[in-house]
Amino acid sequence: MLRRCFWLLLVLLGTGCDRPFVEMQPPDILVAGPDLSVIQTESQIRLQLEAASPRSVIAVSVDGTSFARNPETGFWEGTVTLSRGLNTLQILSEDEDGTTGTTTAYALHYTFRTPSFAPFLPSPRGGHTATRLLDGSLLITGGANEQDVLAFNEALLLGPGSIEFSHLLGDLITPRAGHTATLLPDGDVIIVGGGTSDAISSVDELLETVERYDAETRTFVPMGFRGQPIRRMHHTALLRVENNRVLLDLYGGRGDIRYGDTPRLGIREDLRTFEITADSVIALNSLASASRLLSVSGHIQAPLALAAPGDLNRYLVSGTSFGAQSTDSISFILDYTTERITFDDDLPPLLQTRSRHAAVTLAPGLVALLGGRQEEVPPAEIKSVELYVDAARQYFLFPSPSGIQRRFGHTATFFPPNRILLLGGFFGSGDATLYGEYLEIDL
Repeated sequence: MLRRCFWLLLVLLGTGCDRPFVEMQPPDILVAGPDLSVIQTESQIRLQLEAASPRSVIAVSVDGTSFARNPETGFWEGTVTLSRGLNTLQILSEDEDGTTGTTTAYALHYTFRTPSFAPFLPSPRGGHTATRLLDGSLLITGGANEQDVLAFNEALLLGPGSIEFSHLLGDLITPRAGHTATLLPDGDVIIVGGGTSDAISSVDELLETVERYDAETRTFVPMGFRGQPIRRMHHTALLRVENNRVLLDLYGGRGDIRYGDTPRLGIREDLRTFEITADSVIALNSLASASRLLSVSGHIQAPLALAAPGDLNRYLVSGTSFGAQSTDSISFILDYTTERITFDDDLPPLLQTRSRHAAVTLAPGLVALLGGRQEEVPPAEIKSVELYVDAARQYFLFPSPSGIQRRFGHTATFFPPNRILLLGGFFGSGDATLYGEYLEIDL
């Protein structure tokens, strides 16, 4: 009896050797076309999928619709209908042994256009700011008509519904470029940082004065200052209100990275906080005690929700760090909604390296990044537009907008429901433009 069982076992083992053992892994599915990192402008796309498995794949479906295998290309193909905005595609695959696998792909569908008419600036400028006021007006401050010439103190206002800029009763107290102009909860605007030109060569050319735009009188008034000075440009500014205190966080930029008797010009990595009172700005920390993030200049910082000035939020920070030996994409989220500020850097890099670009928040979790430059000699300006979609934690690139100029150091302002106004900026030569253009996205 034992001998019979032994021979039976040998027969069973020999039968199993007719087919090599393959680990039961689900098929891998890759999107072969179209490139889903590019925003799809058509509502229907022909999707091609590549299935890889040690065993034969016998079925592939997307959102419950079966795809057919093309014998000529080997791809599984089918038509997918997209809705406007972010589409989450659930892809199911099955091999000949019945092992199934699932994967998720994202497709973004928007249409866009570039209308032929938009307001122009009265004169060329780059390195300026554009701030949307509470009454819908657009405030333009500072800038320069060439990168390496002295900035001017001109301030302009574009009224709601107007197509022409008007000069204010009073200009900036101090000419500046590369500064920030941040809307305060009371409707005024705080102007900080910047340089005497857009392309400084020493710490002495950084500006330490602060001024405030009085929305009621349409004039600029000086602000007192206490504590270690600002000394930075091409930085970002974030306003928040905590316990009835108005606070301004400044991050990154080009500036003094040493302070003291031997200042040094470089790229800053610190986040410093300042309190804004009726007539003064008070530094609440110093360079030595400030939080450290990543060294970056010419980046953007955009809220991931639509909120009133000062409301705590999550912010997308993106840009490019151009070093002597490497080029690194900066992409992370600063979360102010938690008890302590959270730093989330688990994001993919920008699809195209860019610095000195502009950004606007179009909807909760949707940020547009427009233009910028790549660090070459001379700098190469770009015109590409990409969207960050927080629900997918992914960037998507627009097909090249034919009507958009190549520029950097420009501004972008969102006018709901779907229009972005781009103004000014520099070309690679360092000369500025007065050109304005609209980009309309059917949100």
